[in-house]
Amino acid sequence: AGGGGEAAEQARLALEALLTDPEHRLAASRVLEGWYARREAWSALARILDMQIGDTDDRMDRLELLKRLGALQQGTLGKGREAFDTFGRALAEDPHDADALAALEAITEDLGLHPELADLLEARVSEVMDASVALDLHRRLARLVDQQLGVPVRAIAAWQAVLQTEPFDAEALAALERLYTQEEDWPALISTLRRRIAEGSAENLADLQCKLGYLLEAVEGDGAAALELYRAVLWDHPSHPVALPSVERLAGDLTHRRAVAEILEPLYRDAGEWAKLALLTEMRIELAEEPTERARLWLQSAELREEQLQDPASAFAAALQGFAEAPALEEVRERVLALGTAQGEWPRLVAAFELGIEAVDDPDVQLEDHLRIAAWSAEHLADPARAVVHYEAALAIEPEHAGALDALEGIHRGAEDWAALAAIVARRAELAFDLDVRRARLMELGHLRAERLGDAEGAATAWTGVLALEETDAEALAALEGLYTQHAQWSELCGILQRQAESTYDEDPLVALHMRIGDLALTRLADAQRAALAFERVLEIRPDDAEAIRRLRDLYTDEAAWLPLHEVLLKALAAADDDEAARADVLIALARNADEHLERPEIASEHYRQALIIRPEDEAVTDRLAALFRKAERWFELVEVLREHLEAVRATATPARRVELLVAIAEVAQARLFDADLAIECLNEVLATEPSHGRARLVLAGLYEKSGDWDKAAEALEKVAVDATTAADRGAAWRQLGLLYRDHLDRPEAALQALERAVTESQDEAAVDALVDLARAEGNDARLAELLALQLGALTGVARSPVLRELAAVRGRVGDEAGRIAALEEARSFAPDDLEVADALLEALVAAGRLDEAEPLLLGIIEDLKANRRFRDVFRFNFRLGNVAEARGDEDRALEAYTACFEFDATWLPNLMKLGRLHYRRSDWNNALRVFQTALLHQMKLDREERAELFYHLGQIRLALEEPRKAKDMFSRALSQVPDHGPSREALEKL
Repeated sequence: AGGGGEAAEQARLALEALLTDPEHRLAASRVLEGWYARREAWSALARILDMQIGDTDDRMDRLELLKRLGALQQGTLGKGREAFDTFGRALAEDPHDADALAALEAITEDLGLHPELADLLEARVSEVMDASVALDLHRRLARLVDQQLGVPVRAIAAWQAVLQTEPFDAEALAALERLYTQEEDWPALISTLRRRIAEGSAENLADLQCKLGYLLEAVEGDGAAALELYRAVLWDHPSHPVALPSVERLAGDLTHRRAVAEILEPLYRDAGEWAKLALLTEMRIELAEEPTERARLWLQSAELREEQLQDPASAFAAALQGFAEAPALEEVRERVLALGTAQGEWPRLVAAFELGIEAVDDPDVQLEDHLRIAAWSAEHLADPARAVVHYEAALAIEPEHAGALDALEGIHRGAEDWAALAAIVARRAELAFDLDVRRARLMELGHLRAERLGDAEGAATAWTGVLALEETDAEALAALEGLYTQHAQWSELCGILQRQAESTYDEDPLVALHMRIGDLALTRLADAQRAALAFERVLEIRPDDAEAIRRLRDLYTDEAAWLPLHEVLLKALAAADDDEAARADVLIALARNADEHLERPEIASEHYRQALIIRPEDEAVTDRLAALFRKAERWFELVEVLREHLEAVRATATPARRVELLVAIAEVAQARLFDADLAIECLNEVLATEPSHGRARLVLAGLYEKSGDWDKAAEALEKVAVDATTAADRGAAWRQLGLLYRDHLDRPEAALQALERAVTESQDEAAVDALVDLARAEGNDARLAELLALQLGALTGVARSPVLRELAAVRGRVGDEAGRIAALEEARSFAPDDLEVADALLEALVAAGRLDEAEPLLLGIIEDLKANRRFRDVFRFNFRLGNVAEARGDEDRALEAYTACFEFDATWLPNLMKLGRLHYRRSDWNNALRVFQTALLHQMKLDREERAELFYHLGQIRLALEEPRKAKDMFSRALSQVPDHGPSREALEKL
């Protein structure tokens, strides 16, 4: 085969034949490979190389054969498409083979096989395990689909694959930034930009940061993050054309203004952008929470405008704004004053300080500001009225401020404003330390008020002030006397007389002055208190002055001044000295005053006792003292007084008076002192002259009772009851006899008859009380009503109330509705706010059908309770409102009232039963069931009849709800309460 000619051809054919033999095919193909190559039989060579590729097991040999075949196809044979496939096979053998990749890319460019190459690379890269090889293939694929094919989605995926291996690959990040921008995939672009910035090697890093910042603002609304990016850019590039305007734009947002200010302030300051810095400073004010912080920012703006911008007008305006925020801040005040005075801005200064002064707490600063405003107003604004206001305000802070006082006095004198001048003179008089100066000022003040102002009272005050300096000042006293006389000011004239009295030491003229004062007070002023003080002063000087005592007794009696009268009477008693008659009269007057007006029975008793020592025969005093001792249960003293009086009048008293005293002594001895001997002694004397004396025999019967001799006591009482001459004695006898029968002789029928006789004879109160107890015990309501009515006859005022309440209840039980209502109405007249009485009256009115009376009364009570916020008490009267509505047939209104009660208290059985029945009548079965089941929880508070009714209604409701088994149970439970409950028995039989 190495030769030529026919033999060589035959050898070639033999070798070609061997190519079909697998055992010798590889060796034969290698021989033929050289032969065809030497003879430039390129197609045959290509066929031989392709055959060798299939038979070669070694990957590297196979790779070399593929590259040779591809090169042959690409170059000599001009079969670019086949070469592309061959190099593709080579790439499958070794994906990172540079020759194969280069050949593939060259063929792709020549033949435009970009899609095919992309598919090929995509297939190969998925098979590669080596990260670096995969990265290279991804990069080539990304460039291809991005730059040649122009498929953004596929390009994005390829570049992202590059980033998976190399997260900060600059080429991939740049490509993705472009692609995401093109596709408007802002979140992805933001993520990519963050990677590029984090990678940090981009030449246009600042632009990337600005771009990311804008996206964060526009897309994510994250101005704070954007600001941080702009801040980073401006740190290195202070005048960056994108970052700087972006930060300035964000200054309009309050949320970011503080951060913006932190960024821009040093930039503006370094750049000398004073106007912008001033504006930025003012924009920061909205962020400041504290007034002082806002004021200092305005001050910074003012300083910038004055010192850097040379604009004093706007600087003053800014300073005024700061002053309005914190008027007390010293540095702001200084700047405002300096700018304002330099520019002559007096109106604006006055307006600002007038507003600011209200916010200043320091009185020293307030004083200084008022003085400034006043001076500006007077000197620069020609506004004396405003100056006066502020000088007065300054004086309110520092009343002794000489400058303010001088200025005011000058203004008022010049304007002839006498009232205002008088006020200043008064103030200066008050402040004067030199007494002569003060006196002169006060005298001037008095004349101003009296002569210029017609102010008599004010003039008197001024001249009285002079008297305070010197009580005997003749000029002042003369002026006041003339003034008070001219104006008939008697009270004040009395005051002047009092002042004279205070400097008078001789007794007679001093007494005369006080008597004159007292007389003026009574005759001119009708001032009893003042007159009393004057007359009392006379008694202090001359305790036995009869005229003063007489005037005081009359005065205190007329004024019902009982305690002072008591004191005067004590002085009169001391003045009476040895005059026994006069002493007795005064003692009786003392006793009556203590008894009738002071409600001091112990004092009255003592004075009556002393009077009786002087006049033991005085019957009226004796009787009154006896009454006081009885009330105080001073039994021994009572007997002593009665016996002393008896002895004093025994010879002169009438027989009736003597018997009355003896019986009274006997009664006390028997009932209170248990002194039978004394009682019997007195009774014997009485019965010796009047054997049938009723009270005496009653006492005697009492003695038998004390000794336990019940039969003798009964016998004595029976005789008195029959033959006593007075109804009172007979009534007392029957009452004592009835109690004796009841308590000791076990004769209840006789006791009842005796007590009834006592009532018949004299309406004896104790007998009535005993009969009331018996009637209550027997349950005899008809008789109890009569007896309670009798009890009322002996009672007055509020004491009738408890009896009236019981009487109303009793009359209700006996069916006397009119009487019941009358009793409750009277009881309510004593206690209009007693809700129990009101509720009972309403119940009675409704029961009697007197709805037109019940309803307005009820509505008035509810209104009063609501007005007094007593909501807990309203519910029971809502219940009564429901009763009235139900009685009128207005079920809707009744339902509303009962429901309101139920919502307030779901446990009150009277309302539960009413509400349940109402729902039942309206066939509202569910609500009726709910209410009656609630009542069922509290059934133990119901009596048997009410429980039977409750179970019956529940049974009927269960029937209506088609629950016969439960209905049957309810009817059975009703019969368990009341076995003869007809409706339940009938319903059960039907079931």
